[in-house]
Amino acid sequence: NSNDFYRNRMNNFTGWLLDLYPHPERGIILWLICDDGQRRCLRQDFPVTFYAAGPSHRLRDLWKFLQNQPMRVELARAERNDLIHGVTVVLAAALDSPFWLPELFQTVTNLFPDLLFYDADLHVSLRHAAKHGTFPMARCHVTVDGQNFIQEINVLDSKWDIDYEAAPLNILTLEMDADPFHKEPEKVFVRAKRDCSTLDLRQEETTLAFLSYLLHRHDPDLILTAHGDTYLLPLLLNLSEKHNRPLPWNRDPNGEIRQKKERSYH
Repeated sequence: NSNDFYRNRMNNFTGWLLDLYPHPERGIILWLICDDGQRRCLRQDFPVTFYAAGPSHRLRDLWKFLQNQPMRVELARAERNDLIHGVTVVLAAALDSPFWLPELFQTVTNLFPDLLFYDADLHVSLRHAAKHGTFPMARCHVTVDGQNFIQEINVLDSKWDIDYEAAPLNILTLEMDADPFHKEPEKVFVRAKRDCSTLDLRQEETTLAFLSYLLHRHDPDLILTAHGDTYLLPLLLNLSEKHNRPLPWNRDPNGEIRQKKERSYH
């Protein structure tokens, strides 16, 4: 069977772990900056499990609720070691993809506030780090099948290393010709490698078209901006929507722009 041949054909890659995030249907997506310069999009099966403890009749109610969810949830009775209460009987619920877990967790905590939940609000990157020892920009060796599913991943360095080999990031910089809180900017300077281009914000459609071209051409791993969160990126997103001209901010064509509130630490 030709499908079995391609599925069983193994490839090996070494490089830096750039990003990982949930796939909406199964497992997670990982981006690897490989030693040959390629940016490879890989898949990995990564089921996640959360647990619930409480009165037996309420756990049965939760069991029935989870059985009726649109996503596949594998349910089982288990015993886990609680740091305070010792060995505890829990309901274990496993999902094929961590994509659905945040929304599902929000729902069940609202419907079952009397139950105690474990491992339900862990970020997928933290789960992956706990299971595989990964961390941002870790050098990894991966074995993948013909469908680009990771069969084995090994971390080659330590997060405690001081003298380490830096990843060869493609960096694109966006900087305006004026501080937007003192004067309305008219131009945006785009720098990538040794190239520098100037965009005229007054020519909106031309700016969007040329910026789209530059993003495709340079395919940046990282975009650095001045006043990006507070002014430039919201401006470009609004212009993009106004003229119905999407900009390729995300290397994954199915990926969306994710925004979250800033946090300050003292």
